[in-house]
Amino acid sequence: MVTSHTSNEPLGALFKKPAGILGRIAGWIMEWQNAELNRFTIHCLNVNSEDTVLEIGFGTGAALEQLAQNTQAKRIYGIEFSREMVEEAAVRNRAFVTAGRVQLCRGSVLQLPFGSNLFSRVFAVSTFHDWEDRAAGLQEIRRVLRAHGRLVLCLRSTARTRLPWSSPGVTQHESREDQRLIARCGFHRVQICQVPRHRICCLVAEACSEK
Repeated sequence: MVTSHTSNEPLGALFKKPAGILGRIAGWIMEWQNAELNRFTIHCLNVNSEDTVLEIGFGTGAALEQLAQNTQAKRIYGIEFSREMVEEAAVRNRAFVTAGRVQLCRGSVLQLPFGSNLFSRVFAVSTFHDWEDRAAGLQEIRRVLRAHGRLVLCLRSTARTRLPWSSPGVTQHESREDQRLIARCGFHRVQICQVPRHRICCLVAEACSEK
């Protein structure tokens, strides 16, 4: 459930679960911040015409739009907790939604409203460390992801030299911990792909054949 923004709500919460007018502004900021991450994530997904793709936490829908415009993905789904972001993404992707190529849902990674083995690609950009229970989220993704399907979790790496205005990011130690967690949740061949100049860290994994 999305709660309305109040004056005493921590600013960081708006970026985790955007709500109200300030939440919409936070969504636009995140869209700008995640532009390079979205592009690299789509590259790592390696989508083809037979793929059915799911994005977890799609924000303003920028990555969904790029997928629809630049790949031959068969169907593209997105799930997002924030009502405001669902509305923003629906406007942005109106043509693709109307054509039936993109479907937007409101909900949580902890309880995906999809049948088992539906997707061949699942991804999330800059949201993995905001999940209330990462292990439970990964297990739910494994349920809806076909055997040998690809999971891509893209995060921002920590700045090599921290400055007061540096955006937060994950350390190498945290990335390795994430890698081990993913391997314990029904995935294998978990790789860490980095683009240091853009502070990008993608965790790429394949769903095991047995759950």
